[in-house]
Amino acid sequence: MALYRNDDQPKAVEGKPLRPRWDRMALYIEFKSYGNSVKCDPFDDRTTHPNENPAAGRESARGQLIAYAAAMFARQQRTHGFSIIILGEYARIIRWDRAGAVFTERLNYVARPEKLAMFLWHFAHLDRRQQGYDDTAELIEEDSRLHNMMKKKIADGSKMSAKDKDLPEAYVLEYFKDSSSGATSGPTRPRYFLVGRPHFTAPGMTGRATRGYVALDEESNELVYLKDCWRVDLPDMTREGDVIQLMNNEGVQCVPTLVCHGDVKGQCTSTQKHWSRDAGKPNPFRPHQHYRLVVQEVGCPLSDFKHSEELIQVITECITGHADAFVKAKILHRDISAGNILILRTTVDDQGQTSVVTQGLLNDWDLSKSVASNNDGPRQPDRTGTWQFMSGYLLQTPWKSHDLQDDLESFMHVLIYEAVRYLSHNCTDVGGFVWHFFD
Repeated sequence: MALYRNDDQPKAVEGKPLRPRWDRMALYIEFKSYGNSVKCDPFDDRTTHPNENPAAGRESARGQLIAYAAAMFARQQRTHGFSIIILGEYARIIRWDRAGAVFTERLNYVARPEKLAMFLWHFAHLDRRQQGYDDTAELIEEDSRLHNMMKKKIADGSKMSAKDKDLPEAYVLEYFKDSSSGATSGPTRPRYFLVGRPHFTAPGMTGRATRGYVALDEESNELVYLKDCWRVDLPDMTREGDVIQLMNNEGVQCVPTLVCHGDVKGQCTSTQKHWSRDAGKPNPFRPHQHYRLVVQEVGCPLSDFKHSEELIQVITECITGHADAFVKAKILHRDISAGNILILRTTVDDQGQTSVVTQGLLNDWDLSKSVASNNDGPRQPDRTGTWQFMSGYLLQTPWKSHDLQDDLESFMHVLIYEAVRYLSHNCTDVGGFVWHFFD
């Protein structure tokens, strides 16, 4: 069951039952029967007991609520959200954001109905921003100027000839087409980008919640790549855009070119503020700040390589870019993975002679760290990075700091992963090898 704003109510289609609209609901409600009110309660009010009760029924109910919250956040532009779970004669109200969740004690709404009624009354009178909608993302109305601008860019891709579709830039228009189907002066000013569905969405409810979009820059009418995420906002954590700007200024090769970036004002998580000092454990919740980054290049996944020579070339160039960043900008990437190495194909016209140039692009510098400072200590309490591609020593030694040699080993793991999955070889059990070696 869900609550919807008046302008977002699902409309019935003849012959089809109404279904939940995760892209429109303002608040969702989960019901558990009276007989299951205790064993299906996902949380525990006892201060001497962990809030996340490990009992099987409670763990399952908790996972269900998290999955529902993740579905709502994945299909909407949200800063936070609310839900209610009904447990027989009891209820809990939950507030979600990218750092975690805060929940009330069990409320007996049968004995004290005014508490739940008061919450619903107040919720209904909140504006969209207070209900958790991101007011910096606006739905584009059909037949508006911006909608027609997007349609024209899609039409440009549809009009390509068969020969044109073989050009390396064609995939950018295809990405934008697929995602769209179905002024202030000074150094800081708003920029506007038109997007469809995300090209990439990180799974899960909490964390950085990264989404990637092939976006249309309203200002230049060029297709660019927009990264929307909730960065960890801790001391010594440098924003990715600042890192890319530094590398661009230092002439680092094979890295993205910054268009613009910035924190979304007033949009940060609050769950971490509710951790009780009486819990007896360090606060496990990290503050997250909503952040957007736009770069010029729209790359292809590494798995789109055409032959082994191109695979080796792209990885080699990314190693060169990695060395450039380390030497010129004093930056260590610290998250080398198959997903962070892209292929950039561009068409070059030299005096009437057209040729295709392939280049490696080392992406996703949000976990990078300056090696110029003397601070070798961890900035976050947990090991960060893509563990399938981490060096063996990092995995075996959790307290070890991440060094240059760890990144270089990760490049080797990426090469093995791509070669075993996509090239000819004598391995008879690819799935088994990938599982045992990487997972």
